[in-house]
Amino acid sequence: MDWEKSGQNWGARARDWADHQEGMAVKSVSMVLAHTGVRYGTKFLDIACGSGLAVDCAVALGADGAGIDASDALLEIARERTPSAHFVRSPMDALPFEDETFDVVVSFNGLQFGGEDAFAEAFRVMKPGATMAMSFWSDFGDFAEYFAIIQNHSHPKGAKPPAKFKEPGVAERKFEELGLDNIQRANTEVVITYSDVENACKGLSSSGPAVLAIDYSGEIEVHLALENYLQTFTDDLTGHVTLVGTFANVFGRKS
Repeated sequence: MDWEKSGQNWGARARDWADHQEGMAVKSVSMVLAHTGVRYGTKFLDIACGSGLAVDCAVALGADGAGIDASDALLEIARERTPSAHFVRSPMDALPFEDETFDVVVSFNGLQFGGEDAFAEAFRVMKPGATMAMSFWSDFGDFAEYFAIIQNHSHPKGAKPPAKFKEPGVAERKFEELGLDNIQRANTEVVITYSDVENACKGLSSSGPAVLAIDYSGEIEVHLALENYLQTFTDDLTGHVTLVGTFANVFGRKS
């Protein structure tokens, strides 16, 4: 799937993503910003920034923030949140920045979808001594059935996610190939609590892959499958729905 089509899918339910789903990465974003030492004056780039959570948090720490994404709709929300940051619609494999621009380059569940050229571009725009951080699923946990539902309701010949990055050492080897050193890994909990099943369905239906599944199988069928799955994680008293999984966060330094 080309980057423009991907941007359309991810932007189809941009507001639901920003309001109900993006927050699942808060713990990972906080840890990555702390580990990379983001502070006043840091030149910070988020690749596949979505609606801008990480950039907003970096700017709050005093960073000079920038983000690229394929979705105009998500970038519009990011600009509303953080007008002082620089957001650009761009593919990951052709970043619109000069060589050696950034002190910190991050990507949360994005970079692995861009192919070899995306990694090379991320490396190119890093200053000497800069840090790259890549976050991705290492354990789906409670989300495992969700991803199965999306896959089962998608076109059988559709694109498959790059599952190899879930395997231990794959991201580290990729960083080594790029020429990064001081490579480290740290896991963080992915946890999100929705006010009720309806809002959980809104959030879980807002991702690009979920939009594809809905386009293929229909809104009602996917919604019913999600409702059934979510019953296991719904508190009987409050109606709140809580899902927990794990992100791996891999770091490397450009010498």
